[in-house]
Amino acid sequence: MTTTDYRLSKDITPRAYAIHLFATPKKMTFSGTVRISLKSRVASEVVELHARDLTVGDVVAIVGKKKIKGKAKLRKDRETVELRFPKELPKGAFEITTSFKGKLNPSMHGLYLAKDGDERAIVSQCEATDARGIFPCFDEPEHKATFQWTVTTDAGLTVITNGVPKGVKKVRVSGKPAETHAFGATRIISSYLVAVTIGKLEASKKRIVAKIPCRAWAGPGKGKLTDFAQDVTAQVLPWYEKYFGQKYNYQKLDQVAVPGFDAGAMENVGAIFYRQNLLLMQPGATSWTSQKRIAEVIAHELAHQWFGNLVTMKWWDDLWLNEAFATWIAYKAVDVWQPTWRMWDDYLESKESALAADALVNTHPVYTPVKTPAEATELFDVITYEKGCAVLRMCEAYLGDAVFQKGIKAYQTEFKNKNAAGADLWRCLADASGEPVGELMRSWVEQEGFPLVTVSAAPGMADSGGKTTLTLKQRRFFSDAGMMKKGTAQVWTIPIVIRYSGPNGIQTHRHLMRNTEETVDLPAGVRWVHANASAGGFYRVQMDALMRARLLTAVADLAPSERMTLIEDQWALVRNGESDVGAFLDVLSAFRGDNDHIVTRSMTKALSSIHSYLVGPAEEARFAELVRWFFSPQLESLGMETRHGEPEAQGVRRASIVYALGELGRDPKVLAEAARLVAREMEDPTAVDPNLAGTLVALGAVKGDNALLDSYVRVYLARKEARSTPDLQARYLGALSAFEDKKANARVLAMCLDETVPQEQLRVVIAPMLSRKATQRGAWEFLKKHWSAIGPRVGSMGVARLVESTGSLPADLEEDVDAFFTKHPVEEAKRALQKALEAMRLKAELSTREANGLRAWLLRDFTKHEGAARSA
Repeated sequence: MTTTDYRLSKDITPRAYAIHLFATPKKMTFSGTVRISLKSRVASEVVELHARDLTVGDVVAIVGKKKIKGKAKLRKDRETVELRFPKELPKGAFEITTSFKGKLNPSMHGLYLAKDGDERAIVSQCEATDARGIFPCFDEPEHKATFQWTVTTDAGLTVITNGVPKGVKKVRVSGKPAETHAFGATRIISSYLVAVTIGKLEASKKRIVAKIPCRAWAGPGKGKLTDFAQDVTAQVLPWYEKYFGQKYNYQKLDQVAVPGFDAGAMENVGAIFYRQNLLLMQPGATSWTSQKRIAEVIAHELAHQWFGNLVTMKWWDDLWLNEAFATWIAYKAVDVWQPTWRMWDDYLESKESALAADALVNTHPVYTPVKTPAEATELFDVITYEKGCAVLRMCEAYLGDAVFQKGIKAYQTEFKNKNAAGADLWRCLADASGEPVGELMRSWVEQEGFPLVTVSAAPGMADSGGKTTLTLKQRRFFSDAGMMKKGTAQVWTIPIVIRYSGPNGIQTHRHLMRNTEETVDLPAGVRWVHANASAGGFYRVQMDALMRARLLTAVADLAPSERMTLIEDQWALVRNGESDVGAFLDVLSAFRGDNDHIVTRSMTKALSSIHSYLVGPAEEARFAELVRWFFSPQLESLGMETRHGEPEAQGVRRASIVYALGELGRDPKVLAEAARLVAREMEDPTAVDPNLAGTLVALGAVKGDNALLDSYVRVYLARKEARSTPDLQARYLGALSAFEDKKANARVLAMCLDETVPQEQLRVVIAPMLSRKATQRGAWEFLKKHWSAIGPRVGSMGVARLVESTGSLPADLEEDVDAFFTKHPVEEAKRALQKALEAMRLKAELSTREANGLRAWLLRDFTKHEGAARSA
């Protein structure tokens, strides 16, 4: 197909829509009419606009006072409808009206029936190209227009759209009582930002924030869980107005927790939709991690009201401008509000996912040309969000906060209510800074992958001529050992920030690296060097053995983010053959007593990967001893229960340690104590630290039988019926994937078919089963057998993530996975499948190369390890 196959002509453009929708949660069909005000640069007998899976009729063009009847011809191959008229419609302004009918989408896109237990609501999700599945429209970002909704539905339901409510009229439909809800027109927006939901909803108290009426909405009995969302909004919205130099552009702000959603949330103008667990929370019953995640997601969606909604990308290949920017500034905004939350440390864990994905051969540039709707949907991934965020963060760090903000303000002013491309933003930032921003950003945005920066110094870091000279080299980083040896000719413009200890204490040095090899001069007397200060760069670092050994003797001088990055980089170097697992475990031993939560989580993640990739039955017992050696002393110090006044981060660290000891170390004392605390939690969910509760419940499931599964499901359903906060429900729903008992596991999989597991949570339950040794083969067989039922229901974004999750399966299933998805192709998951197959091959290669090395290292007396890295 060519790049124009799905694109409309720009000769005819919309100015305003008036949509009247007839829909009810009691029926799987909907209907309506749409009136579109148009402007045409040419005379034509045909008006083409988007429509998918709709019946379109009653076509009329209104030219002045004349009405001209037309006919509709659907073009399924282009997802369009051609409205044909018996004579040419003139250049200039005119209107068209059509009727339409459709069916609610079985997936969670377009217009669909969202379900959670007994809750039902009609919900829309139009991004990327699903407005065309609701009503005929010009479904491209550049075709901005105003939208005015009228909705007729059952009496007594709440209706929320983008517009301000104008009134409700009692009517009759097919002789039955109904209501028609009228709404005001929006400002000009793109079709992917259109929204409607119909159901039983409760509203929070209205707050006026920055002169805007703001409400949060939830299902019956859940209105009490919206206070935190309103608090975040009250803090973030005014800050954005100041940062962007633009007032909030829309007439109201409703934020709605809907009972089933594919994406985490969607930034619809004036009516933002969320998964329930990303908007609702109960203080004292929600983990610190979940609380911060909710704040970040709300801040992300609010940021879109400027970056995406007010200034919109021209086409989907610049999707990253929307998502990367909203990701970056959301962390920044919440960090300004709650600096003790250490939001940027949380981001580092997300960035690691992007580094892992971008180290694959089957990655893609941040800026990726888009031809089809499926290709647009496939871009909603960690490269677009997290790598894009990292690139913007590097750019801000290089230009400086004030200069970066000046450029953003100029961009917002110039393109307000218009469409823009990445080059427009680079120009505004370059004008504000006088720096070659385009060169820097194109280096990171237009080419795939990222660099490995190798840092070396003269033997012993000897001084030469009153200075210490470092040699920096860059080459593309691959997880594939063969590709590392083969290499590429790629070069990045890398803003490197070096932190080092010298005669004047700990200092930083900034260097913009443009070539494959460069030198950097530091003062004489440097003791150690960390070449990614604060972990701000999107690259990995490889040090020579002596530099690494020196750095490991000074880990106490490093920030937690730098310690975490050091661990992550060293494990990545094992993955691609640049180092070995023995050298990595020597490095990890240096962090055995580290008491920071992000470092502990990095350690447990690495050990979990080693367990998954390299540990066989013969090594299980000795590896469990290693895990207990690492973490038992820390748990003895912390204890299993929260102490009065301890910081939240301590609870997060405790959860990581308990997970490691229970899941990887199979420590009988930890598992017994987990079972005791789970029993207490079942009686009183607030009696256990919310930071630890989910981990305990999951550990309790590991050796659980059918009887325990019954109790887990009973608690979950009871909390759902009681309208408990999502965090309390998620403890038991999330633990369903941890049951290793074959009968219990089979029952859990069956629950994915009978709606015990909500549609939006299917991937959350199934994907972990694909990675657990005890459940992965059974889960894969289930997925194959029931793909026709599961695949369409997880959503067009969720299906790509589920397909990618098959990369956790054993390597001997590679051909089976490939054959299955060749026979059952998923357009939105073509790249996801290639990534999964590559991940399986890499796992097999790593196991072949490093299994013996792990076995040999485990035979050592690691209990006498002094924590210094050995030379490699």
